Amino acid sequence: MSLIRPLALLAVLALTVMLSVWLVQPPRALPLDAPADRFAATRALEKLEGLLGDGSARPVGTPANEAGRERIFEAFADLGLATETITQTTCRQSEYWSLISCTEVQNILVPIIDGDGPAVVLMAHHDSVPTGPGAADDTHGVAIIMEIARLLKAEGPSGNPVMALITDGEEEGLLGAKAFFEEQGLIDGIGAVINVEARGNQGPSFLFETTPGGAWMVKDYAAYAKRPSASSLTQTIYEMLPNDTDLTMVKGTGLAGANFAFLDRLPHYHTHLDNLENLSPASVQHQGENMLAMTRAMIAADLTDMAEENAIYSDLWTWGFFYVPEGWALPLGLLALVLIGAAAFIASRGEPIRPLKIFAGVFILPLCAVLAAAGGFAVYMLAGLMTPSPGWATPLVLVAGLVIAVWASLAITGASLARIAGDKLSLFVPWLMIAILACVLAILLPGASVLLLLPALAAGIILLIGAFLDRTKTKWISASLAGLLFVGFIAPVAVSNIAALTGEMHYALTVPLALAAATLMPLAITRKHGLAVSGGAIVLVLIAAVVLGLQPSYTTMMPKGQNIIHATDYRDGTSQWRIRSATPLPDELARAAAFSAEPGSQVDGLFASAYVAAAEGTTPPPAPSLSVEERPADDGRTLVLSVDGSEDLDRPWFTRLLIPVEAKPVAVRVNGVRTEFLADEKAVDGYHVFVCQAACGRIWFELGSAAPTDWVVTSWYNGLPEGGDYMNAARPDWMTPIHDGDLTVTIAEQRL
Repeated sequence: MSLIRPLALLAVLALTVMLSVWLVQPPRALPLDAPADRFAATRALEKLEGLLGDGSARPVGTPANEAGRERIFEAFADLGLATETITQTTCRQSEYWSLISCTEVQNILVPIIDGDGPAVVLMAHHDSVPTGPGAADDTHGVAIIMEIARLLKAEGPSGNPVMALITDGEEEGLLGAKAFFEEQGLIDGIGAVINVEARGNQGPSFLFETTPGGAWMVKDYAAYAKRPSASSLTQTIYEMLPNDTDLTMVKGTGLAGANFAFLDRLPHYHTHLDNLENLSPASVQHQGENMLAMTRAMIAADLTDMAEENAIYSDLWTWGFFYVPEGWALPLGLLALVLIGAAAFIASRGEPIRPLKIFAGVFILPLCAVLAAAGGFAVYMLAGLMTPSPGWATPLVLVAGLVIAVWASLAITGASLARIAGDKLSLFVPWLMIAILACVLAILLPGASVLLLLPALAAGIILLIGAFLDRTKTKWISASLAGLLFVGFIAPVAVSNIAALTGEMHYALTVPLALAAATLMPLAITRKHGLAVSGGAIVLVLIAAVVLGLQPSYTTMMPKGQNIIHATDYRDGTSQWRIRSATPLPDELARAAAFSAEPGSQVDGLFASAYVAAAEGTTPPPAPSLSVEERPADDGRTLVLSVDGSEDLDRPWFTRLLIPVEAKPVAVRVNGVRTEFLADEKAVDGYHVFVCQAACGRIWFELGSAAPTDWVVTSWYNGLPEGGDYMNAARPDWMTPIHDGDLTVTIAEQRL
């Protein structure tokens, strides 16, 4: 019997995780003949198919991008809506090093309905990376906005006006949104911006970010949404990350903003697999319903009086919503602590207090978390000895292995510390510690406290009722219910962490889930055969690691992103293949050219360390060069440059200039837009970097030094050069170009 109980607990734990994850899955897509006043993903997908055209990639500044804009104009015209193209030159200075990127962007502005008050802007970007059509990232957002526009136009004005903003150049550094929101004349009259994005092509849609103080938008959205999905935990975490979307450019403008996205099936992101066939209609349905709910909430909102508000909030498996002002976090945490403490006092009255038992009880939660983290590490690392990137192609197998690791931490703790502490201390001490942690988070990171606060409050009420009823069976039912609710509440968050962060972040699932599972400790206590149970738990973890390690690392549908670079350096007349990889090259690629056995050194300002081979039989583009006009200045000089050489825009390209620090670059001007370089300390390997995406025309450089210096001039073309198809053919079918894709680079030096 003592061996059956832990296995039964494993089954219950797994079923609870599965059920809770199933509950948050997106709704089915509504068909073409759905009621006209409902958002229908099938109608949006029909629009999306037309927007994608022949499925070509549409990077900024390319003919394919222009053709994509024409299709957008036609689609809005079919809805009876006029479009306006806003052409702007924009430059962005990196926050981290002295690197300036400039391009010309074509944003599209579309008035949808009139109204009184500040406008609500629905935003998505129409450009894609060079490696794929961007069906999810982000053309589906354009299609969703069109379906919402159809709905709103039929309903007519009812409050604030609504317009669409379809931005360009997002993939090259949010350049379209930057240009638009930095021009005061364009943002006058706007009150709120709702952005739609994707990082993957499946999964539930969720509201993962608002502009600072914008929690009131979440409250209004939840009142309109059928299946609201949002958490102040996500908002808190996202604010700590370096990630950006177009909404980043809204911050600091005084406008309200909200961001929606889905993110499952990360291996398709920024690859050719981000296409219409792989996009989940259910995810589009949920995303569209969420966008429509927020739009209607903002139409009805008073956008002239937007008082900043912070809050703690969370959906309840998308079927309910919890929201309270941020100032309530600590009082509610203390209330949970009091309720759990009262339940513990009532349940334990008359029993002697034994220091050893209390000592053991205090360490149950930490031990469980540490063992779960260690078990998850063991599953991932041992599987990694058999196959690289375990779980990349089989995320469900990875999640199952990590759940087994969490269960093993329960079983081992139940056979050791919890057995010493006894049933009641094993129940109440972990819950008291959860409530204390919730109070600490309420002080330090209020938004994150919701992860522990809601379960602690629910547990306090449930355990107190069980203690008052004073029946053994009732008390254990209440204890199990409280723990399983905690597991069910935290499991979708933990599993989505794996979807968003990959298996390398295994502890993002195991530690939160272990904190929840530890509250089930009375069910895990083993009074006999403790060593057998602990040994069996370790064996199951090892089996999980082996099963995960036997799965394919990558497949054609879940591939590894792998780019190939052809670099021709006209300074010494050499051409090389460069492949950057954290693992040895597959035999197919290694045999295609005489690659180095180990990655070679980096090339300053240009390339990271990579496997290198001489490129034979290829015909690279001509050497890049600059036409130069020098003008004297009071302090230093000004160079006016234009790029000569190939301008084959059938393949997107950009020019990168490496300017030595000795030139003392001060600023660059492109079409009248002036951007200053950062200090020399921020230079990249001794160079300040300027990037011109597509065509920039004449480029003015203000230099602090009058002395000539040697500049490195490079042109970057997407795709491989003539004669380089053999490398593409050698790439295994479980590899695919990603992000910027394969590149042909030409390098020259010019004294300026």
